[in-house]
Amino acid sequence: MAAGNTPSDPRRPLRIAPRSGDVVPSRPRPKRSQREIDELPSEEDMERFADPTRTCPECKKEVFDDAAVCYHCGHAFERTAAGTTRSPKWVIATVVLIIAAFLFFVFRGLLS
Repeated sequence: MAAGNTPSDPRRPLRIAPRSGDVVPSRPRPKRSQREIDELPSEEDMERFADPTRTCPECKKEVFDDAAVCYHCGHAFERTAAGTTRSPKWVIATVVLIIAAFLFFVFRGLLS
C-alpha cells in the first residue's frame, strides 16, 4: 500500500465507501472571495433570465426565448445577438473595389 493509505497512518484516515442508499454528508465549502461574489449574477439578471419563454407579439402565445420563428403563427423574431451584426457599407464597398481592381489588372495582363 502507498503512504497515507495504511490503517496505521494517523495523518489520513481511511474512508469507507457508502453503501447503496446511505446519505453522505457534504464537505464544508470554502468561503467565497469578494471577487467571486461580484461575478455572480445579480437579482435583476436572475429575474430576467428565469423564464425560458417569451410572448409572441403577433399571436400573444408563449414560445421559447431562443426561437427564431414563432411556431404558432410564423412570426420571425429579430436577432440582436452579437453574432448577427451586419457589416458597415464602407467595408463591403472597399472589398468590392479591391476585387474589381484585382480583376482589372489580371485581365489587362492577359490581353497584353
